[in-house]
This record gives sequence, structure tokens and C-alpha cells, in this order.
Amino acid sequence: ASIMNYNTWIFNHDCYSQNQHIDCSSSMVFDATVNVLLTPLCYGQQVFICSKAIKQDVKRYLDYLDKHGIELIKITPTYLSILLNTITEGNRPTKLKCIIIGGEKANKEELEKFMKLYPSCKILHHYGPTETTVGVTSFQDFNEGTMDGFISVPLGKVAMNTRAYVLDNYGTPVPIGVVGELYIAGAGLARGYLNMEELTRDRFVPNPFATAADIEKGHTRMYRTGDLVRWLPDGNLEFI
Repeated sequence: ASIMNYNTWIFNHDCYSQNQHIDCSSSMVFDATVNVLLTPLCYGQQVFICSKAIKQDVKRYLDYLDKHGIELIKITPTYLSILLNTITEGNRPTKLKCIIIGGEKANKEELEKFMKLYPSCKILHHYGPTETTVGVTSFQDFNEGTMDGFISVPLGKVAMNTRAYVLDNYGTPVPIGVVGELYIAGAGLARGYLNMEELTRDRFVPNPFATAADIEKGHTRMYRTGDLVRWLPDGNLEFI
């Protein structure tokens, strides 16, 4: 159920609905593989499986992207940095229409550099702990000047059937603009950690903000991410 909820939400992003050739180069045991393998296959799109050897050789990877007309890739900010240092006019993939960035804190300056290199390419900044099923927020409103005034790249807005709370040390919601710890509740939560009951109790805690509708669906817990964030006035979360 959590995977289907995630697939439905993420596919509604322009990156997916408008692109057909998708690169899958993450390890099959890594949750990041879900949205470049299961999601596109659920909607009849074409997935190209990239070998580890090609992914580790950046020049070969760039050739692979161009050869197969790859339109969508998912990479970490670290790998984006490597790509930016390797791409030239002679080896620049020509079909690329969207990149998904996630897994690490995004670098604002490098994303701005990428936007200049690919002005028509969409960017989706994706955030979510594995404990909440791949991802729970996304930000894709990148354009000229979007990141002016941000401390970091926004995490974005919350997924469907998901709730996010920014709380202080006493478990009280903080106002817009005030830094607090991010808690996540809703359809994506895992049951806990296998054979680690104490850690499960510490991280998956009762949700005192659950509504009657939440309780009816069984969404009575929330996950403590340990990440410090703040709400922005436009409803986006910003990573601190």
C-alpha cells in the first residue's frame, strides 16, 4: 500500500508523465531504485538498466545516456558534481529532460550551474527517509532566481496521504520560519525496524495530532527524522 501511494504521487510530477526513456542505475537493494524502476514500469514507460561499470566511468555514462536517448535520470548531488565537471559540448547528452536529485543535501550553486547548462531541463528535488517509503516531499519549481534568499534548496511540499510536522524539543509545532525537527506521518510509514524494538519505539512515536480520519486509516504514529527544517510561507519545507 505504501509503495502504491508513493508511485501514484510521484508519477503525477511532470518529470514522469512527460518522459518515456528512464535510466535505472541505482543498486537494486537501494530504495531510490523504486521511482526509476517500479514507478515507470507501472505506467508502461521504458526503463534502461545501466551497469555499475558504466555508471562508475562518467564518460561512458554520458555516452550511454546519449545512445539510448535517456530523458530522465536520478542521481545524488555528489554525482551531479562529477557530471558537471565532465560534461563538454562534445559529450553532452542531448535528450535529457529531467533529473531527480536526492539522497544527500543538494548544492544550490551546482544546481544553478546545471540550469544554465540545461535551461529547459526540469529538476525535481526529492527528500524522504527509507522509513517513510522512498520520498515524502518534492520541489520542482526551479526557474531563474528561484533559489534567491534560500539557505538551501527547498525540500518542497508534502506527498499525498502524508503529514509533516515541524516540532520543538517539547513536541509543540513551531511557527512558519522557525527551525524545528521534522516528523512525518501517514500512508508511507514503515512498521518499524526488524528485530530492533527499542529503536522502533524511539523513532516511531504516537502521533498526538492524528485526526479522526487518520485514526480510521490506522495512521496513528509519526516518524522522528532527526532533520532540522523550517516551513516557508509558500508551504514548502526548507532543510537546515
